This record gives sequence, C-alpha cells and structure tokens, in this order.
Amino acid sequence: VIAISNGVDLEKFNAFGNVEFIREKYLIPDKPILLYVGRIDPEKHLEDVLCAVAIAVRQIDFHFVIIGNGIRKSALESLTKKLAIGDRVIFTGFVSDIDLPYFYKVSRCFITASVAELQSLVTLEAMASGLPVIAANAGALSELVHDKINGFLFKPGDVNAIVQCIARIFAQDDLYQKMSKKSLEFAFMHDIHKTITSYEAIYQSHCRNNQ
Repeated sequence: VIAISNGVDLEKFNAFGNVEFIREKYLIPDKPILLYVGRIDPEKHLEDVLCAVAIAVRQIDFHFVIIGNGIRKSALESLTKKLAIGDRVIFTGFVSDIDLPYFYKVSRCFITASVAELQSLVTLEAMASGLPVIAANAGALSELVHDKINGFLFKPGDVNAIVQCIARIFAQDDLYQKMSKKSLEFAFMHDIHKTITSYEAIYQSHCRNNQ
C-alpha cells in the first residue's frame, strides 16, 4: 500500500494577497478571524465550536466566519442567536473558488470539530495559507495537525478545550507566528506537484514491471 496525499495547490493557496475586497464584499470586520470551511452537517459538530466561541469572545475580540452550506445551517444560525453571538458570527453560505483563498488569507486561525475527515482538503488549504489549526483529534486530522506545533488537537466534544485553544492562538502573537510557520512547512510536503510526481512514478514502475 502506498499512501499519496491529495495535495494542495500552493500557487492558489498561500499567505499572500490583498484581502480588502473580501472584507468589503462579505462585510468582514477588521478584527481577528476564526475560520471554518466545509459542509454544515451533523458530523462537523459546529455547535461545539459555537458554544466555545460564545465563551471565548468574552475574553478576546474576534469574529467567527463559517463558509459553506448544509442541513444544519438553519439550526446553527438559531443557536448563534440563542447564544447571543449573532454580532460575532458570519455565515457566508457558498463562496466561489475565486474568493475562497482570500478568506484563508484574511483569517488568523482555522478550526474544525469534524470527526469524519479522511484527509481534509480544507485543513491543507488553511495550512498552505499559513494558518494555525484547531482540530478535533479524530479521523485523519492528527496527520496534518501536530499538537502544540502547528495548532492544537482537542478531544471531540470538549468545549472548554476549544476555548483554551482559541484563547492561546489569538492572545499570544509569538505562538501564532511559530504555528503559522510550521503550517507552511507541513503544507509544502503536500504540494500538488509532489502528488503528481508520485503518481507518475507509480505508473512508470508498473509499466516497467509488466513489460
């Protein structure tokens, strides 16, 4: 068995670029941004993140941006109002492939509480954009997120742990910078060009063995 990364396009997803048009187009405030990208479905456990955000915003001034659609979107919008954080959470719905990379660039940290990730392309995209990642210690996420190195892993469902992770990354600039640098380093290992080269090598080897 040979494991090959799905890869990430480092020319498209990186830490560079002007983000002002994204702020204006989607009314993103000039505040530190916590970002989620993906389906808004039960296995993503976004309710845990929202409950953590409701606690963390009492300590730190930041906004939570949720990109994507799904069967839980309406319920989570209602939960946001119930938690009284409607002014701190933005649901963008669908975002085009052109705009998406700029949401990573404008953010300080990426988060996922999903327990059903096979590799998580969005986590790779976030890392390639220089973001520390807060992730549930489930599925394949621990293969991308190295605890206390380029982000934090938390036990699924542990809201208090999520709060602590958010607080540390948003409050400690030196920690943020170190984790950002490590995310970039790890993302480079998943360069889409390396993925292509790996596939080509396997095909060529197979052809030689069958001549």
